[in-house]
Amino acid sequence: MTNFYSRLNSVFDNSLDKPCFIMPDRPEWSYGDLSSYVNKAAAVLQQQGITPGDRVVAQVEKSAENLALYLAVIKVGGIYVPLNTGYT
Repeated sequence: MTNFYSRLNSVFDNSLDKPCFIMPDRPEWSYGDLSSYVNKAAAVLQQQGITPGDRVVAQVEKSAENLALYLAVIKVGGIYVPLNTGYT
C-alpha cells in the first residue's frame, strides 16, 4: 500500500541535492538533508513503540525540524497531532 509519505519520498529521491529549505542564519537543507532527518526521527518513533494508527502529540514551533517530525510520523503510519505553542 502506498501512503502519502512514500509518494513524497519518491520526489525527494529525485531531488536529493536540490535545496529544500533556505533559512536565514541557518544552514540550507537539501531534500537529502530533510530525508535524513525524517529517517532518523522515524527510527526514534519506532524505537519508542509508535505503530500505525498511534497518535503523536507535539507542541513545537514552526520549523524545518517540525516538518521533518510530521513527515516521520506519517512515514511510520502515525497520526500527527500538533498543539499550539501558545497553550500553557
